[in-house]
Amino acid sequence: MNIEKLKVGQTLWWVPTNRGSGTEVTVTAVGRKWARLDNHKRIDVETLEADGAGYAPPGRCHRSRELYEAEALLDSQWGALRKALDARYRVPKGVTLGQIEQARELLGL
Repeated sequence: MNIEKLKVGQTLWWVPTNRGSGTEVTVTAVGRKWARLDNHKRIDVETLEADGAGYAPPGRCHRSRELYEAEALLDSQWGALRKALDARYRVPKGVTLGQIEQARELLGL
C-alpha cells in the first residue's frame, strides 16, 4: 500500500465512530506504529484508525474533509443501492441475464 507518511504539524479530519460532526486535528508526534493528535488520541499511521485500547475504535482520521465527504457519499449511495436491490424480489421488467452479469462484473461480485 503506497500511503503518504504522516508528518508533525499535518492536519487531518477526525470523525468520531458515531459519525458525529468531524473536526480538524493536528498531528503532534509520529512513531513507527502510532501518531499522536492534538485531541489526545493516537491513530494507526497506516489505517488512521484511533486506538480503542482493546475496545471499538473511538474514531478515525481522514487525509482531508473533502476525502471524508467523498467516502461518506460513496457509502451512502452504496447503502441506497443495496436497499433498492433488497426491496426487489423479482427481476425488473426488461432486465436481461447479460445485464445482471455485467452489473456483477462492474461491482466485482
